[in-house]
Amino acid sequence: MNCTITERLSALRKKMQDRNIQAYIIPGTDPHLSEYSAEHWKLRDWISGFTGSAGTAVVTADAAGLWTDSRYFLQADIQLKGSTFDLYKEGLPETPSINEWIISVLPAGSNVAIDGAMFATAQAQLIQNRFQKNGLHLVTDFDPFDEIWTDRPAIPKDWLFIYEEKYSGESTQNKISRILSDVQSKGASAILLSALDEIAWAFNIRGTDVECNPVAICYAYISPDKKVLFIHPEKVSAKDTAILSQAGIDIAPYDSVYSF
Repeated sequence: MNCTITERLSALRKKMQDRNIQAYIIPGTDPHLSEYSAEHWKLRDWISGFTGSAGTAVVTADAAGLWTDSRYFLQADIQLKGSTFDLYKEGLPETPSINEWIISVLPAGSNVAIDGAMFATAQAQLIQNRFQKNGLHLVTDFDPFDEIWTDRPAIPKDWLFIYEEKYSGESTQNKISRILSDVQSKGASAILLSALDEIAWAFNIRGTDVECNPVAICYAYISPDKKVLFIHPEKVSAKDTAILSQAGIDIAPYDSVYSF
């Protein structure tokens, strides 16, 4: 028996009980929907012990499952031993989808929770529609990990650096102009970027916040009259702040993107 995982599941289930939540879906991603995440967001890894790049955990009051694809069947089988997590092998005809499994084990009227920041809107809407048809309710603001993961790593604050035009091949201003042209052709006037690689390309910036990925943890907003990089200000040097300012880009605190 993996006592550490068992203790973590007990702590999570207590928080679920406090919120009247009967199932909790935990993806292996971050608020930027990255395939590879900074340690701060390796929530599925922490709760299950499984460290593959693809996989989703589901926890109920009396069961826990880990869904992953064939690349990770052997790894998951080893890492889940003694954890009380059952392995669900995606792609096999006998394996239910996460939604099918939840519907099969929960009675109508149950609450299923996600942290909405970890899901694309379209994905969350599909989940919600499926559950509503089966009498389940989707809760989208459940995030207990800051409380139960007592030594949770902080969001990375490594230095951002400018990727010079001689390497990128195109100025930030020109890229932003092309982005806005496409945005406006779709009938919109602004765009919010959350994917870290997209922001790195558009703003000609790089970082070391995620192992083996040259990205910085941030969001970006682009409109004709305002360009904002939402990032922990201490990650950007005075020199790089000036370079971004020359491209018309303001710096704002990372978490302020929500109120913005």
